Amino acid sequence: MELNEMSELVSVIVPMYNHARYIQQCLDSVYNEDYPNIELIIIDDGSNDESVEVAKKWRESHQGKFHRFHIETQENQGICKTLNRLVSIAEGEYIVLLASDDYLIKGGIEAKVSALKKNPQWLAVFSDAILIDPDSNIVSHSAIEYYNVNRYALQFTNLMAQQIIMFWTPPMQIMVFKKKAFNPIIGVGLYDETMCFEDRDMCLRLLAKQAYGFIDTRAYAYRVRIRQEVTPGVDTNSKRKDFHIISGKVFSHFSGINNLFLRAQYQSYVDRSKNKIYFYFWRLLMLILRGYYYFQLKYKQHFSQNAKYN
Repeated sequence: MELNEMSELVSVIVPMYNHARYIQQCLDSVYNEDYPNIELIIIDDGSNDESVEVAKKWRESHQGKFHRFHIETQENQGICKTLNRLVSIAEGEYIVLLASDDYLIKGGIEAKVSALKKNPQWLAVFSDAILIDPDSNIVSHSAIEYYNVNRYALQFTNLMAQQIIMFWTPPMQIMVFKKKAFNPIIGVGLYDETMCFEDRDMCLRLLAKQAYGFIDTRAYAYRVRIRQEVTPGVDTNSKRKDFHIISGKVFSHFSGINNLFLRAQYQSYVDRSKNKIYFYFWRLLMLILRGYYYFQLKYKQHFSQNAKYN
């Protein structure tokens, strides 16, 4: 397909680390996308396998498809610093984050870019995804269903925020951003480089600005690590600590039940070893708030269904 300069440029950014086994499948999916104006940017974060060699060899026979195809390497910096570097050199109006062991589903970029155009208040949009295992076998045809996310709630800004805050953080890989989302004045800023993982902090900042949307389509193949809780190289304790620190950082930007839940989540971590009574109080409050969320969700669903038949 010839490049169509009338379409806004989309930057597909790929943080790569030790994925020589998967990077060709990842890049093939970008090549097979039907969006006509793409730049592809890869930063290898200190891989010690043949990831860089595989990517460069692939570029030799495929780079003509792209507006620009850039590969660079660096010593290991971690995911947040690598993403910020990728964002800083991206030239597109829209940014697609693609993990080097995942792949795009054809048509997904167009669907998400179209949704962002139709909803100017959104700075980012996420979608459903299929889940694949390390051998690329399909684990589930729907991440939404696999993680027991209420699809109905994602249609409403307030319910979606509560669903994400209390139960599930969409992986950043299933999102498309407007480039201005990373502007600290008109957007939410770059990734916090003090964090050991990228998803939740960015997601909550977007929710706080009411600039986050959902489209009900499968646009991405996300590789899950069966029986492995966290990303390789990130220990469970560090992720748990950062998870609660994030809640403490952002709770003041929310109101009502969201503010209360995030505050309780943070305080339960602070008080876990200092004051067991307070710790159990905060945990109980979180349980009550989750129950209240389920009640209002079922109430809304019930009356929505009744309205259809009246």
